[in-house]
Amino acid sequence: AVVSTQSTGVVRSLLYGFAGNVAHRQPDGSYVSVGNRQQGNIHPSSVLSGNQSGASKVESDVIVFNEMVVTTATYLRTCSVMDKSWLQQQQGEGSNVEGGVVEG
Repeated sequence: AVVSTQSTGVVRSLLYGFAGNVAHRQPDGSYVSVGNRQQGNIHPSSVLSGNQSGASKVESDVIVFNEMVVTTATYLRTCSVMDKSWLQQQQGEGSNVEGGVVEG
């Protein structure tokens, strides 16, 4: 996934503020949140969503989201693509994200 230099700082800040809202892509295209281990899809209204089912059109292994909405399905809203290496860097800086799982 390509993230512009200008937005990198913003997305990295989101990672620090929403460490529990990091989600990892699954083989079926859905994502699993590290915070509550719940599976969901990117909300269909998102520019990152490829279709009405919420399947991602973005080939990103990791996203950070603002909100999880549960209706007839579980959706992740206000999502941002992030670089997987940022998680490793944040762990080295004392983050509460450890190996893809939130501590505590």
